Amino acid sequence: MININSLKPIAMKYFSNKMRITFLILAVSVNLLLGQSNKEIKQIDHTEFTLLKTINLNGESDQIEVNIPISNRKIALSLTISSSVWAGELTIEVYDPTGEKLGNYSVGSKKSIQTNKAVTEPTKNDSVRGQITKSVEFPMTGDWKVLIIPKNAKGTLDIKSNQSSVN
Repeated sequence: MININSLKPIAMKYFSNKMRITFLILAVSVNLLLGQSNKEIKQIDHTEFTLLKTINLNGESDQIEVNIPISNRKIALSLTISSSVWAGELTIEVYDPTGEKLGNYSVGSKKSIQTNKAVTEPTKNDSVRGQITKSVEFPMTGDWKVLIIPKNAKGTLDIKSNQSSVN
């Protein structure tokens, strides 16, 4: 028969060793955490730049090109192009620096499309609105292009670009 009293010193020694190892691990962990200096923590600087350009269209048909320069270190580019046309037609195209078309839309006033009836002078109450939003993460460096193609267009156009960067 096993004497329980003879096992107590062995169990206490085993428990004591476990406690020593646990305290050692805890002490090393606390030392590592407290030993880190502020030099290892790097400050992150986040910057956003927003530009809003408004173009008034007064019946012209000449193409307008708007360049949006993107420098290196940009992490996001967002373009929002909104238009309101009350006469004529308007096409908007967005290109990246390589010349690849990334999106487009066209709007035209109802009165400018009518062909069977006499067209009276349109008003702002008869306007048609359109909008395109393009978001690109880590955009290519270079000049992004918004091409505006009016056909006797009267109205307004807003181009909003938002660029984000991290330094």
